[in-house]
Amino acid sequence: GVNYRYKFIVQLIAASLITFSGTWLDSLGGLFGIWTIPAWAGIPLSIFVIIYITNAINLIDGIDGLASGLSSIALMVMGIMFVIRQDYVHALLAFCAIGVLIPFWIYNVFGYTRHRHRLFMGDTGSLTIGFIVSYLVISLSTSGSTGQGIQDNEGLIISFSALFIPLVDVVRVVLHRLINGKSPFLPDRNHIHHKLLALGLRPRTVLLLILALAVFFIAVNFLLHDTVNITVLAALDLLIWLLFIGIANHILRNKQKTIEI
Repeated sequence: GVNYRYKFIVQLIAASLITFSGTWLDSLGGLFGIWTIPAWAGIPLSIFVIIYITNAINLIDGIDGLASGLSSIALMVMGIMFVIRQDYVHALLAFCAIGVLIPFWIYNVFGYTRHRHRLFMGDTGSLTIGFIVSYLVISLSTSGSTGQGIQDNEGLIISFSALFIPLVDVVRVVLHRLINGKSPFLPDRNHIHHKLLALGLRPRTVLLLILALAVFFIAVNFLLHDTVNITVLAALDLLIWLLFIGIANHILRNKQKTIEI
């Protein structure tokens, strides 16, 4: 395969083309009290976010249907929000991507029931889907300006909450690799789906559990974004995630101790 350094260079060029076209994060929606972001900060931030999301989708692709399932959920939510905002071009892109992903997801997870034909995404597929998703996230997050100095942060909150699991999981995994003196680009078995598989859960059970958790984060953020400060909401999401990871690690440690005994 292509060396990750060359992949990163291509991602950097592609992300730069999006921002140079005029699509970049111009607001954090009140996160940490920050609303408006100047171009000199928003453009490099957007490039980072695009590359971040693209690789998060790629790295979460560890079991059948996970990357495509999470991407489909995110695309569906964003597509609906684009329709509500009457941004039909971006809505069409989101729904077209879903139209490609759903048949793939069925074949990837179940195969053809009679002949067991299966499809696999690979790096090229997951990076492409991640790039499309990241572009739509940036577009949705910047489309809420009223032109009167007031920012609607709903798009920012919902779009990022739809991708919360792969986004926080990749940070946790990269930090773990760096702490242990390993390259953040080399694969390991420390992702959330690996932990759940190590607990003895079946791959499809792990898939459904993570997809259900993703829907849970979307629902929580959608219901609370009007009444809870966005910074508090982000902290709540992180707390729930840490609790989930902590429980999984606790069960896994107890299981390993039982095996040793």
